[in-house]
Amino acid sequence: MKTILDVGAGSGKTAEVLIGQGYAVDCVSPGKALAALVEQRLAGRGIVYRSPFEDAAVAGRYDLVLFSESFQYIPMAKAIEKSLALLNPAATS
Repeated sequence: MKTILDVGAGSGKTAEVLIGQGYAVDCVSPGKALAALVEQRLAGRGIVYRSPFEDAAVAGRYDLVLFSESFQYIPMAKAIEKSLALLNPAATS
């Protein structure tokens, strides 16, 4: 199963659609209200990291790190460095 980290998951709708298409999706959501909404929407079908991406203690590795309307809020160098560290080795070759 392909894995995705949805950074800045918003309301969780994109993650929900991706899960419905067979992907394993975890989310990063720094806002309390939106993170609660994502957790409710996913109902345990993925981890929701409740912190800014650059501070998130993400445990897994992913085939794709997805930024939908969130990349501009994260310092570019940190976003790229952390994304590369979170990608599965096969995803970077």
